[in-house]
Amino acid sequence: MKLKWCDKDFEQMGWHDSALYSISFPFDDLSLKFDIDYIMEWKLMEDPLLSKFYICPCSLVFKDVLNLRINMDFENNTSIYISEIERKNPTLSPNKKSTIWNYIIITDQGDISFTSTGFEQRAIKTPIWNDGYALKR
Repeated sequence: MKLKWCDKDFEQMGWHDSALYSISFPFDDLSLKFDIDYIMEWKLMEDPLLSKFYICPCSLVFKDVLNLRINMDFENNTSIYISEIERKNPTLSPNKKSTIWNYIIITDQGDISFTSTGFEQRAIKTPIWNDGYALKR
């Protein structure tokens, strides 16, 4: 079971319905960190109330973040669930040693967009089966 991922795994990953709990903004190291519940596996039943989700609390960190834009509206709700993460427009960095991507994290409360050279996602705890999309923290 894989518990550490990076930008090379992007095409195999999916963040749909992953709960987002916190955001740590970039400072000197230009890292943007999200604490999420990553859904590793869905066991969907005919009766949706019996569905199970294999969930792992994770730290998702984007490196070399610039051009951060957050457009979110919390008028009716304070929880945030990721719909998807898009990665587009790869360009070579000025030093030609890395690729810079445009990322958009689309949530049920709005979007977070930025440029980054990639990410690393690490499990914080062992995954567990749960009745809902998010773990109770």
